Amino acid sequence: MTWDHTYEASGVRVYVKEYGDIISVCDTKSNGHSAMVQVRATDVWPYDYEMTASGGVGSCKTHRASDGATYNLSERGIDLLFDGDGGDWSGSGYFMNDH
Repeated sequence: MTWDHTYEASGVRVYVKEYGDIISVCDTKSNGHSAMVQVRATDVWPYDYEMTASGGVGSCKTHRASDGATYNLSERGIDLLFDGDGGDWSGSGYFMNDH
């Protein structure tokens, strides 16, 4: 699969494929902390959903629109907050979900 967007911070990498609303979060650092991402359409608070890659370094967690209504993202701006070091959200991203 070719990803439309890739975002990274210490201990975490987030991949986005707009068609099918596929978002994957992966743990990239052996530091005792899981990689996490919050996914939010710009008009939703606090967020549409959150997911955690909890299997240690190299593990990933993925959701897609076909997983159900919560994961079928609006066709608008999408904000991402992510972390892989167990602290405050260390990374953020934005994309226009127009596919």
